[in-house]
Amino acid sequence: MASSVDDTNKENEEIVRQHVENLLDDLSLKVESLELTREVVNNFNGFITNAVVVAKDSNGTKKSFNWIVKTAPTFENFRILSMMEDCYEREIEAYKLIFPAFNEFQKELGISNRFQSYPKCYYDCSEHLNETLILENMKERGYELPKCNNPLNVEHALIVIREYGKLHALSFALKDQKPEKFLELKNQSKGNYFSSFGDDQLDHFLGVKRKSIMGCLNPDEDKALIKKFEKFIEKSKKMIRDIYNDEYAVYTHGDCWTNNLLFKYENPKKPNSPTDVCLIDFQMSSFSSPIADVSYFILGNTDCDFRKKHCVYLLKEYYASLSRSIKSLGSNPDKLYSVNVFRKQLDEYMAYGLFFSAIGLKLLLTDKEDFPDLYQVVTIDNLTDAFSCNHSDKFKKRMRDILLDCSKAGYL
Repeated sequence: MASSVDDTNKENEEIVRQHVENLLDDLSLKVESLELTREVVNNFNGFITNAVVVAKDSNGTKKSFNWIVKTAPTFENFRILSMMEDCYEREIEAYKLIFPAFNEFQKELGISNRFQSYPKCYYDCSEHLNETLILENMKERGYELPKCNNPLNVEHALIVIREYGKLHALSFALKDQKPEKFLELKNQSKGNYFSSFGDDQLDHFLGVKRKSIMGCLNPDEDKALIKKFEKFIEKSKKMIRDIYNDEYAVYTHGDCWTNNLLFKYENPKKPNSPTDVCLIDFQMSSFSSPIADVSYFILGNTDCDFRKKHCVYLLKEYYASLSRSIKSLGSNPDKLYSVNVFRKQLDEYMAYGLFFSAIGLKLLLTDKEDFPDLYQVVTIDNLTDAFSCNHSDKFKKRMRDILLDCSKAGYL
């Protein structure tokens, strides 16, 4: 197996090198030096490589670059299971279609402080088995993974939830002021993760998640909770279909766990308090109810103590940010997404985050050295069972607490 991994690393390095050279050709530059460093991160759908480049233009002038190169795994079974091509198409479309449209819309409105909380994309390739993006390395601009471990503290959670409000506001305002453009973006988009799922596939997905979550409950102590969860599972297929076909659908980040959130810390008096956030990884992005991001982020990145103290405040701050941003873009939030509609949607969709929290928490709670070997992945069940944290007390407590909180709030 070691030789297979070594071969994969060598193959991936050659792929990265070729794509970097392609980008330099596009820029009319010739490589002088190229240093590649594989980033060790818990990331299924991409090999992440840091490329430090020195190149020369036709006049011999040197230029330096620091890029992040994201390339797709080529393991056939895993690519099929994870719908790899769709994931890369969604992320490429974010950088080539969605964000340019949002930026142009803000420019037309004369917005100086625009929403641009994402890396620049310099290059993309959607060729089968060769999917690649070359992105701005946000570390060069002072961004880093959160200084607090998951679960996040209130300062980190607030800055993220407010940023989601700004992101979602762009869709509401664009739909209001340029409905044809909004519809064009929505129709051109790849669709959500479940778009290609038939009923049998979705039933199987929910069955796998049910098994994972049920394993966190005590058959004797949690009888009432288990009964309520079983009833919720029966209606959850409709909820998943509905959240993506919602009349208030906006463009959502989709994959809201902490590894896809980078923070900047620029206040010397509070060195551990974030001053800005950058969203990364848009492979799960789609048009859906805003609650898709809200529920996944809150349930997957906070614990029960946090939610007890701050969840109501966090939800209020999300809506306040959304409302302010819609107004700043020249539209009326009460008309487009009133607070009453927001509350109704919380009741309808907040439990959506249950399923993706089960995935995100497994990624977070699995040590890098214990990360599943993608060569061994044959089925979804096989992938789910591969995580070493499956039966850990920490994972069981986090998932049980999420279920209890959803039950108490009336979301199940």
